[in-house]
Amino acid sequence: MDLTLTNAELVRNARTLRPLLRANAEESAKNRRLAQESVAAVRSGGFLQGLVPRRCGGHEVDIQTYCEICEELARGDSAAGWLAMVANSSASLMGLMPDKTRGDVFGSDPRAVVIGQWAPTGKATAVEGGWMLTGKW
Repeated sequence: MDLTLTNAELVRNARTLRPLLRANAEESAKNRRLAQESVAAVRSGGFLQGLVPRRCGGHEVDIQTYCEICEELARGDSAAGWLAMVANSSASLMGLMPDKTRGDVFGSDPRAVVIGQWAPTGKATAVEGGWMLTGKW
């Protein structure tokens, strides 16, 4: 993963993957997971570390570039765009975590992939002595 790439170069590199992703799209759909060749290409291009903070070994691109990368990958295979979107949106929050947590995740491998879901549906209500948390997760 080349961390010296500009945002424009990252987008251009994502665009160059479209033929490979398109060629593997049927296999991805059939197996209900991104084809291994596509996964390897997306990972090696650093597209899962777009929003990872630089201090953690990522590209720390702006939101416009993140969207353009996901869009270019999705034009080849929607599963690749989805993977990049989820991995980056989850990983970006790692920048808000304590140093130890970031170190645990990215310390030995800055290309670590973080996948999570950030769609909280709970509600916190102030009550005497603290908070009452309700909802489904």
